[in-house]
Amino acid sequence: MVIKVAKTIKEIRSRKGLTQETLAARAGLTRSYISLIESGKKTPAIATLYKLANILNVSISEFLVEGNIEEEKKESSSIYKNIEKTEVENNKSLGYGYEALFPNIKNKMMETFYIKVFAGNETAELSHDGEEFMLVIRGILEVTHGNKQFVLQKGDSAYIDSTIKHKFKAIDKKDAEFLSINTYKEK
Repeated sequence: MVIKVAKTIKEIRSRKGLTQETLAARAGLTRSYISLIESGKKTPAIATLYKLANILNVSISEFLVEGNIEEEKKESSSIYKNIEKTEVENNKSLGYGYEALFPNIKNKMMETFYIKVFAGNETAELSHDGEEFMLVIRGILEVTHGNKQFVLQKGDSAYIDSTIKHKFKAIDKKDAEFLSINTYKEK
């Protein structure tokens, strides 16, 4: 997935006529960080992908599919079987890994991720447009939403306003795995 994201961000940025410096400045990041993302040496956090998608005026899905999603055949339905066997890249620097489940769906108004927060780790605080539903598949997940904290276990779910800063933490000695469904209006 890292190579897909890297290649696609670079292609879209170039197509939009932006330099790494300009994109970095608009995103509040450094040019060197954009360079590391585009070279596949750094995996961007989901919050960073949302930020870059907003600046480049594309949906986050475009970063997760090789090539130009507008030129590829988009699907109107899709099936993902056996979610518990999903493998995510163990990204030590982020403390979590993620996989977009349905990047090729057309006219979508939500983005679905399988997220694994590694034991003892937490995500950076993030916020993005829309709302978010999460369902814990495995482990124990602590969710901080604004000034509230709550703990979710396997089978528990939560629904939050994702414009409010939030973060996730695996509080057991095991990884916490969950589905995250985020609403947004595709650009």
